[in-house]
Amino acid sequence: MFCQLCDAKFVCPCRQVTCVEVVDTFIVRIKEVNPLLNVVVADRFDDARRDAAKVDRILDSGSIPDELSEQNAPYLGVPLTIKEAISVAGNDIFTPPLPVL
Repeated sequence: MFCQLCDAKFVCPCRQVTCVEVVDTFIVRIKEVNPLLNVVVADRFDDARRDAAKVDRILDSGSIPDELSEQNAPYLGVPLTIKEAISVAGNDIFTPPLPVL
């Protein structure tokens, strides 16, 4: 199953599939294509599954905090990749060496 961002955004809140299922689908696809593309240099698959499970629990509770409402967090539960130059908790940041002047 391949899922595009727009599909995931509308499927997760409606609970047609869980956020964990969407994340797992993305992980499978990354593992299929990454050996050819080498674009994911540091994965957070375990963290992503934990985060998705947390979002599932929030959505299942029916009591969504305002900061996680659709208006304030429109892509809640949708997986994404972050360039390694961006600071993410638990990941090393890659910074290219500065040129010598």
